[in-house]
Amino acid sequence: MSNFSIFAPFVLLFLFQGLAPILTTQGRGLTPTGLFDDAHVFVTLNEVASVDKSSGQIFGRELELNWVNFDYPNYAGHSVKLFDHDPEQDPSSPLSSHTVGESTGYVKTNFRLEVLNFTSVRQEFCLAWMGYFRSGDTRPYKSNCLRLYPTWMNDIRDIIGNKPLRKLMIPGTHDAGAWIVYDGSFASDGILARFTYTQEEHIYNQLVSGVRYLDVRVGHYPSSTGEEFWVNHDLVKIRELKNLLQDVLKFVTEFKEVVFMDFHRFPQGFTSESIHEKLYDFLLEHLGDVLAPRSLTIDATLNQLLNAKKYVVLTYNDDFYTKRNLLWSPLQHGWGDKNTVEKLLDYLPTAISEFGCTNRFWSAMAELSPAAGDIITRPNYGLRNMAADVNKPLNVWYKTPQWYSKSNIVSTDYYFGNDLIQTCIKVNRNSGITC
Repeated sequence: MSNFSIFAPFVLLFLFQGLAPILTTQGRGLTPTGLFDDAHVFVTLNEVASVDKSSGQIFGRELELNWVNFDYPNYAGHSVKLFDHDPEQDPSSPLSSHTVGESTGYVKTNFRLEVLNFTSVRQEFCLAWMGYFRSGDTRPYKSNCLRLYPTWMNDIRDIIGNKPLRKLMIPGTHDAGAWIVYDGSFASDGILARFTYTQEEHIYNQLVSGVRYLDVRVGHYPSSTGEEFWVNHDLVKIRELKNLLQDVLKFVTEFKEVVFMDFHRFPQGFTSESIHEKLYDFLLEHLGDVLAPRSLTIDATLNQLLNAKKYVVLTYNDDFYTKRNLLWSPLQHGWGDKNTVEKLLDYLPTAISEFGCTNRFWSAMAELSPAAGDIITRPNYGLRNMAADVNKPLNVWYKTPQWYSKSNIVSTDYYFGNDLIQTCIKVNRNSGITC
């Protein structure tokens, strides 16, 4: 098998043999309008992962070139191209080129992005670029890149600083702490793993990428020698909670951005109020200096938190929150518990209507949830494939005013498989929330 590597700061791309089929992005009848009525391109990562058992070659995280709203009568000669540099500066030497045959779609390339450790990022940074070229054009009609956004709130603070946080559109991750780097082993590809892990980037990477909401489930495991508090996915014990808190503290200390941390469930071991007391003391030990007080109220603005140097809004889904001013009231989840794209499309507009533009923080849980039967009938499918099913439609749905104008937080699985971070930033920059 032939391999080809491109080295740039933080980037390692591999080329492997195989096909790169063009697939259609299904908006299920919705068309981007409002802020997104023009043509738009963006880069995502394929969520599905596998391993060639004979060679050990890992597949997954292939770069995908997406285009939306290219409403032309004739697509002959139109193409999308992948670059390891900015095509606006130099449109020559694309890594790959693919013919476009419809107004909205995507192509999975043969290049993959390795899992990276973004410890040295200090500003926006592009990992891979794409350009959309019309027939006969020598320069891209549209271009974009897969970008890190460590400072996006501060970058547009002059626009959003005085807005209440509940009137911003915030990109989030569902079960943020349930992450694992796929390596083909049973730990990352066994049947339990397929239905447990929802992300591939660790917490610091998620935040540097632009995520500002973390959905967290906490388990308590009494121990006389080790850690008592762990990140869980339901009853599955994932990793020490301390590591997540350290990543959050490192990020907000470096970049002075506001992060929602939502302790939404306590599925294991919280048998008495004394356990919540112990967890609260643990949180104070690790995050006490940056926790925002609830007395700032639901109408707190970005500027209020940044000026006070209180960067973490910690929502807490237990009545214990009423006893501690550094804990905020439970954050409303718009969770449909749906296992198909069609069912989720039916549910989310209802959630937007019910929870949007109300006096609360809320998150649309824009991921698919397996039914009990899925584990039996589709044991090899798992959350990666379910994320791949829904992330492409989300790229269209949240580019329509009826969806983005009443949004607050939107949480997804395998977030690099969608464009919601860039979508949220554009909505905020253009004051697209109409509440």
